[in-house]
Amino acid sequence: MFAKATKIVGKTEHGVPCTEIQKFAFENPIDYQYYINLLFYQTNGFKDLSKVVSKGVSTQSKAMMKNLENAIRNQNTLHGGPDFGNSTEPASLSGLRIKWEE
Repeated sequence: MFAKATKIVGKTEHGVPCTEIQKFAFENPIDYQYYINLLFYQTNGFKDLSKVVSKGVSTQSKAMMKNLENAIRNQNTLHGGPDFGNSTEPASLSGLRIKWEE
């Protein structure tokens, strides 16, 4: 896992080396933010991986995940829906702790 998480697989448009997950985040910022949010809530704030790792998922959990997925995808609900800051501007990726070099 460590080797996979630290292996350099590409470079940003600024020539900064990046890992597979960083490359995915740069190339798919909206999908990346969506999946991180989904994983965060599914794992109780990244504290409990049992729902993600276990093979048997109850019908209720599936329904709850579907509702959460729909709420995240449909941001036009609840007064405009949740704002995850899904901007494609390089400055918006500062939360990824990636230092931009220009």
